[in-house]
Amino acid sequence: MNREETKKAIEVMQAYVDGKPVQYLALSGRWVMTGLPIWNWKSLNFRIKPKPREVWINEDPMNGMLCEVAHHRKESCDRIRELKTVKFVEVLEDE
Repeated sequence: MNREETKKAIEVMQAYVDGKPVQYLALSGRWVMTGLPIWNWKSLNFRIKPKPREVWINEDPMNGMLCEVAHHRKESCDRIRELKTVKFVEVLEDE
């Protein structure tokens, strides 16, 4: 392992210690949750499970047009009246 690979391994293992979900890359090419990891860094790739992205989008009920993407807060979308605010959550592949 080089220095950068070691930093990444430490980051993933610290996340595991902190109770964050950790995944490994299975032979199928899919990321799979690991309950009690065996840290075999030569044979397996590990990562902290990514969180799904969330965005708020204003929809014009008159024509269905989408506009004004807000990544942080619903309130930033609510400023424009007469628009319907919709929350979208990214769907990540499950194990």
